[in-house]
Amino acid sequence: MGTECSPRSLLLILLLLLRTNGIFMLPAPKNVHIDSYNLQHKLLWDPILLENVTYTVHLMWGNKDDYIVLCENLIEPVCDFTEEIEFKWRIVVRVRAQRGPAHSNWTETSEFQAASHTKLGPVNFLTVSREEEPNSLYVSFESPLPPNTEYSMKYLLQYWRKGFAVKTELWVTNTLLKLKDLEASAEYCVNVTAVMKIPPVIPDLTGETSHVVCAKTPGAPGVTADKVIFISVGLIILCCIFLGFSYAFSRHRGRIKTWLYPPYNIPPDIEQYLQEPPWNGHLEKSKELHSAEEQYDIISIVESES
Repeated sequence: MGTECSPRSLLLILLLLLRTNGIFMLPAPKNVHIDSYNLQHKLLWDPILLENVTYTVHLMWGNKDDYIVLCENLIEPVCDFTEEIEFKWRIVVRVRAQRGPAHSNWTETSEFQAASHTKLGPVNFLTVSREEEPNSLYVSFESPLPPNTEYSMKYLLQYWRKGFAVKTELWVTNTLLKLKDLEASAEYCVNVTAVMKIPPVIPDLTGETSHVVCAKTPGAPGVTADKVIFISVGLIILCCIFLGFSYAFSRHRGRIKTWLYPPYNIPPDIEQYLQEPPWNGHLEKSKELHSAEEQYDIISIVESES
């Protein structure tokens, strides 16, 4: 009958084979790599399957040949060194395992530079909302980087009408903007890609494209239910007022006519003048003058001699 050996037993056998000068040599950490996402840097590796094992992580940067300690006495196989390096540094990181007086060989990473090797994720909290204003949508999102990042960001925003292949691209720096001149009652989709603007020595860092978010634009202004009710009530009130006036006019037409058009009274002096006109005396005098003129054929003026 064969005997099965557990991984822990195999590791102990390996440690016995690696024993040198009475001191066990631990196996070096494997699968050592740097995970850098949104400028958050961590060194990761596979754990050593022994009890009471700790880890030490060193850093070398620039042209220096000596290492500085990043993390020590670690229990978990992870070292966060986000705050320990500059954005443009070119570094090498190494890790080894310890257990009492025994330790492993160092395992180094390849050269790492955050400006070139970090990964930018998609923007956070992308939302597309509609307002009462027709033919427009509001887009808002947040940068994938922490607010205190010293490098500025720009964003490639793409939007298109759902079901159509033509996309419109906008380069923006604000995280809140308004899409205008859209079709009313149409559904539009949006995605955003973050880009970190870096000095000319290093190319810009392009992040992952966000998921697609869609929303429908408001419809063209129309008659809503509230407006219908308001207009209907107004028309009913106007009809009631009109009917009331019509009924009152038909019942009191004479009074209304007298009130609107009262009878005209001639002033007393004019009425007396019309009853006793002074034209009779003037006519008689006019006839006398006319008859006097007819009695004379020639009228001459004689001047007396002094």
